[in-house]
Amino acid sequence: MPKIISHLWFPENAREAVDFYVSTIPNSAISGSTTVPAETPSGPPGSVTVIEFRLGDQNFTALEAGFSILSTTLTQSRTPATTRKSSTASGRPSSTMAAQRSTAAG
Repeated sequence: MPKIISHLWFPENAREAVDFYVSTIPNSAISGSTTVPAETPSGPPGSVTVIEFRLGDQNFTALEAGFSILSTTLTQSRTPATTRKSSTASGRPSSTMAAQRSTAAG
């Protein structure tokens, strides 16, 4: 069976969170920590930290990498408003959506 390691994303304070988890759950420890020395989409060199730790018998990786990548990913995954389906309680498209469709088609 493959080994699964859960990853937790923290925009900030990952070390504080991991320290709390490790101090709270028995048989837990931090096994390593790395600060990324290169520039990343999340920021300049040193702005991304990866922490490997164990809680009980489960391994985890915490990633502290700010908000920029997370918010970019969420923004890109959303469907533009003009392509979303919208309807009134009757199930018919709302007048706003109908106007947007006719504008887009025209």
